[in-house]
Amino acid sequence: MPMDSLKEETVTASDFAKMAVASDAALGSTPWHHVKEMLAGGVAGVTAKTAVAPLDRVKLLRQVGGGAAPAGTSAFRTLLEITRREGPRGLYRGNGINALRVFPSKAIHFMAYEQYRSWLLGAVPSLGGGPVVDLLAGSAAGGTSLIATYPLDLARTRLACRATDAGVFGVLRSAYAEGGIRGLYRGACPSLARVLPTAGLRFYVYESLKRRLPEDYEGRVDAKVVCGMAAGLVSNTATYPLNVVRRQMQLGGTGTGTAVTGALQGVRAIARAQGARQLYAGLGLTFLKAAPSAAIGLVAYEEMKALLNLPTSHH
Repeated sequence: MPMDSLKEETVTASDFAKMAVASDAALGSTPWHHVKEMLAGGVAGVTAKTAVAPLDRVKLLRQVGGGAAPAGTSAFRTLLEITRREGPRGLYRGNGINALRVFPSKAIHFMAYEQYRSWLLGAVPSLGGGPVVDLLAGSAAGGTSLIATYPLDLARTRLACRATDAGVFGVLRSAYAEGGIRGLYRGACPSLARVLPTAGLRFYVYESLKRRLPEDYEGRVDAKVVCGMAAGLVSNTATYPLNVVRRQMQLGGTGTGTAVTGALQGVRAIARAQGARQLYAGLGLTFLKAAPSAAIGLVAYEEMKALLNLPTSHH
């Protein structure tokens, strides 16, 4: 075969390879790809939240000083007290609205994270693919998902902490009657103040730890679970007081005796009126539920990505 012909064949094969890569990249940016990312993230989020819903309710009651969770009461005794008062279904009070909130929240969060990350890499290539990109993209994605679904989080908090049969829309109507749009976003400022660094730190720590995994552990689900647990514990501990402020603002101060109107003001007011320890009320439960929540969430997300033929890593 003439050399010119062989060279021509080689160039053609190379061109086909480049076309295949370009085709994969194009498929990765299609709306259907984003829909699959959202579906994977939403299912994983709902699965993880439902699994730890009883512990989540105990944590909420501690944060707002609920009668079923007086100071010094163990989580187990609080669970028994809720069951005695409200029956087993009481352990999952507010979980329906929580699932309704978590699905779009996590769906938007994961999809937005990937999109922001892609934009950052394209706009500021000097950042490289390091954890700084994960920090910035994670923060922006966390803020985006929170704003999009915040009224549902407010409704979930009120349903979980108050014995009411008003339902989701009834609670939202009541919140709107209290203050219009601002009523639906009561507590959003401390929420954003917490979510922006928390979401960024979670992705930053998670991706940093994954990059440092020994070669034998790369891609293993159990190793990712450990990385996710560590990331969740670091990010939640660093910003936890703002979560307590958010919950008390969402309830409008009822049952706490403390007027909470803003993020920093809320931290000072709660520390002064209820003691500094109240700013970390429920933190132990956050640690306790972080392990199963992270494990279930990550495994569910990995399984959904495999089921939907999504790449297992964005790196």
